[in-house]
Amino acid sequence: MDEWRDEVERALEDFSGVVPVFPLPGTVFFPRTVLLLHIFEPRYREMLADAMEGEQLIGVTMLRPGYELGGEERPPIHEIGGLGKVARAVQLPDGRSNIALLGLSRFVIREELPPEKSYRLARIGLVGPDGETPLSSEDPQERARRLTLLAEQAPPSLVKERGKLEAATRSKLPLGTAVDLVVDALDLPADIRQRVLEEADPVARADLAIVEISRRVGDPTKRLERPGDWRRLWPPPPPSAN
Repeated sequence: MDEWRDEVERALEDFSGVVPVFPLPGTVFFPRTVLLLHIFEPRYREMLADAMEGEQLIGVTMLRPGYELGGEERPPIHEIGGLGKVARAVQLPDGRSNIALLGLSRFVIREELPPEKSYRLARIGLVGPDGETPLSSEDPQERARRLTLLAEQAPPSLVKERGKLEAATRSKLPLGTAVDLVVDALDLPADIRQRVLEEADPVARADLAIVEISRRVGDPTKRLERPGDWRRLWPPPPPSAN
């Protein structure tokens, strides 16, 4: 068991199933990643203080389109998000804080609880790590090789963190985890990242990522429309004799 799995087990050993929910625009939080946040609004200062006194857990979920219009006390959010543990919190003199969240698991919101605090609370269900998620009968290694090839071809304009991208493809990680880390290291649209987060099956998740990354890398699979269709073009045919 690796260090991250050990951290997950310790953090969730006595998990109550209820977490504060931190809705953010355009932010998708994957397991095994670190999310740096600046806490300044009074309600989220209260959220952080309560979390630190409790289980030190915060659920991050992306706001749905339309939140920009305002007028809703609880704007709509995606039901699937990322659960994180506050690994570091630095309080500033004026009451604001900088925190680092360590991604532990995907989660699905079972129900939002009645307002008792200035922030949102939800009862959640955890979506297990890839080792506990059944793979389909298809070979995940083929996807891993394809994903690595595409990541190596990614242009600088698409890469947010080259070091993270290289680590994700060179480490021996479960397929679903490798997909998460590659997608997290790339500058993909938020809606694509959310779709990857919501896909529980690692093979289907890899197919989705392969197609979306291919469209931006310039791979021939950019002409394909459905995850999985890239298999018709891989491996490529032998070169022409002409």
